[in-house]
Amino acid sequence: MTDLGVDRDYLHQGIGTELIKTAHSLAGGKNDIAVYLVANENAIAFYEKLGMKKANDVMEYNRIEWTHFTVK
Repeated sequence: MTDLGVDRDYLHQGIGTELIKTAHSLAGGKNDIAVYLVANENAIAFYEKLGMKKANDVMEYNRIEWTHFTVK
Protein backbone atom coordinates (compact mmCIF):
# COMPACT_ATOMS: atom_id res chain seq x y z
CA MET A 1 0.00 0.00 0.00
CA THR A 2 1.23 3.47 -0.70
CA ASP A 3 -0.08 6.80 0.50
CA LEU A 4 -3.14 5.58 2.35
CA GLY A 5 -4.65 8.29 4.45
CA VAL A 6 -7.80 9.94 5.72
CA ASP A 7 -8.33 13.69 5.79
CA ARG A 8 -8.02 14.95 9.37
CA ASP A 9 -11.56 16.34 9.22
CA TYR A 10 -12.86 12.78 8.83
CA LEU A 11 -10.76 10.88 11.39
CA HIS A 12 -12.38 8.45 13.84
CA GLN A 13 -15.31 7.65 11.56
CA GLY A 14 -14.18 4.16 10.47
CA ILE A 15 -12.97 5.30 7.05
CA GLY A 16 -9.39 4.09 7.54
CA THR A 17 -10.60 0.70 8.73
CA GLU A 18 -12.83 0.37 5.66
CA LEU A 19 -9.95 1.37 3.40
CA ILE A 20 -7.76 -1.38 4.88
CA LYS A 21 -10.58 -3.96 4.68
CA THR A 22 -11.21 -3.05 1.04
CA ALA A 23 -7.49 -3.27 0.21
CA HIS A 24 -7.31 -6.72 1.85
CA SER A 25 -10.36 -7.87 -0.07
CA LEU A 26 -9.08 -6.61 -3.42
CA ALA A 27 -5.69 -8.24 -2.78
CA GLY A 28 -7.22 -11.67 -2.20
CA GLY A 29 -8.35 -11.66 1.42
CA LYS A 30 -6.60 -10.74 4.64
CA ASN A 31 -5.53 -14.33 5.30
CA ASP A 32 -3.80 -14.68 1.93
CA ILE A 33 -1.62 -11.58 1.83
CA ALA A 34 1.28 -9.94 3.58
CA VAL A 35 1.28 -6.20 4.25
CA TYR A 36 4.39 -4.22 5.14
CA LEU A 37 4.21 -0.48 5.57
CA VAL A 38 5.99 2.45 7.08
CA ALA A 39 3.60 4.11 9.51
CA ASN A 40 3.56 7.58 10.93
CA GLU A 41 4.26 7.34 14.70
CA ASN A 42 0.77 8.71 15.36
CA ALA A 43 -0.82 5.92 13.28
CA ILE A 44 0.88 2.92 14.91
CA ALA A 45 -1.96 2.35 17.41
CA PHE A 46 -4.47 2.36 14.52
CA TYR A 47 -2.57 -0.33 12.63
CA GLU A 48 -2.07 -2.39 15.80
CA LYS A 49 -5.85 -2.27 16.35
CA LEU A 50 -6.19 -3.86 12.89
CA GLY A 51 -3.92 -6.75 13.86
CA MET A 52 -0.59 -5.47 12.59
CA LYS A 53 2.56 -5.76 14.63
CA LYS A 54 5.51 -3.39 14.75
CA ALA A 55 8.58 -5.05 13.30
CA ASN A 56 11.72 -2.94 13.41
CA ASP A 57 10.78 0.12 11.34
CA VAL A 58 7.68 -1.18 9.53
CA MET A 59 4.23 -2.41 10.46
CA GLU A 60 3.40 -5.89 9.24
CA TYR A 61 0.38 -8.08 8.73
CA ASN A 62 1.60 -11.45 7.53
CA ARG A 63 -0.77 -14.40 7.30
CA ILE A 64 1.05 -16.36 4.62
CA GLU A 65 4.17 -18.48 4.51
CA TRP A 66 6.84 -17.19 2.16
CA THR A 67 8.56 -19.42 -0.32
CA HIS A 68 12.09 -18.10 -0.61
CA PHE A 69 13.61 -18.12 -4.07
CA THR A 70 16.41 -16.51 -6.01
CA VAL A 71 16.06 -15.11 -9.52
CA LYS A 72 19.20 -15.77 -11.58
